[in-house]
Amino acid sequence: AKRGSGGCGIQTATLNFAGHGPSGYTLTVESHDGSSWTEINNTNTGRNVPGGFGVLTAAMCCGGAIGPGQPGTQNTEEFDGTNWAEQANLTQTGRGSGAGLGVQTAGIYVAGSVPGTPMMDFAEFYDGSSWTEGADLNSARSGRPSGWGTQTAAGVVGGNADPGSTSITDCELYDGTSWTEVAN
Repeated sequence: AKRGSGGCGIQTATLNFAGHGPSGYTLTVESHDGSSWTEINNTNTGRNVPGGFGVLTAAMCCGGAIGPGQPGTQNTEEFDGTNWAEQANLTQTGRGSGAGLGVQTAGIYVAGSVPGTPMMDFAEFYDGSSWTEGADLNSARSGRPSGWGTQTAAGVVGGNADPGSTSITDCELYDGTSWTEVAN
């Protein structure tokens, strides 16, 4: 049992990784084949609320909280279907509770927070080997907003505007250049 885990994939080939289990932040990874879960090789860094994107054989785990009240991690790991390997770190402050979207060679990690700081509006773009900061969101947010799409047609919705605040309904779409606020 755990909460705050990252995930990616499709209905018949899914990954669930990291999170917060009964004994703290965990490295545990499980795959789902459409009918059952199987424990597979763990991530290298235990973390809570990481971003995730990609597919079962080419996945990403980025950012996340590494301990209660501690700063987040900038750590990024790629999964090749068997093992996790350290990759280039996020360029901005390590943070958790953001949203990941896209594929391993063209992903985005947006928003998030670090304990004791305001919510963030950062958007970082991954090209398969390194991260680059791109156009920021219009609204800073954390609280695990939902993200979907690709680097040229993406969206993010929901999250929290401030620590302890109620959830927001803001939705933004990305066209490959900038984020635009749309109907909530």
